[in-house]
Amino acid sequence: MTQKYKTNPLKSGHPMAKALADLIKHQVDAMITMQSVRTFENFTAIKDSLHNLDQRLAELTPRSAEETQSLQRGKRLIIRKDCRVPGCWKPAKSRGLCGTHYQAARRKGKL
Repeated sequence: MTQKYKTNPLKSGHPMAKALADLIKHQVDAMITMQSVRTFENFTAIKDSLHNLDQRLAELTPRSAEETQSLQRGKRLIIRKDCRVPGCWKPAKSRGLCGTHYQAARRKGKL
């Protein structure tokens, strides 16, 4: 008898089909692992950013019981702000600028 149809090598347990299936499985596993590592790195970066934000927000909240009580009594709490010029950490005096940058802007006529 002659066969009408060819046998499917994937279903017949052909060695090449098995090797190809193993190769595809290995590639898919490697891609899933790489994506998992990228996702973990993204979550780590987000966690670090949130930690930094939490620290900066903690600087804005009252630190002592005295400060908390003064806020509850309606007293004004002065919070130090830094100069708005990038890289300058001096306290702001006027219009969000430290004394040095304020005078420089005044001399250049930008105020």
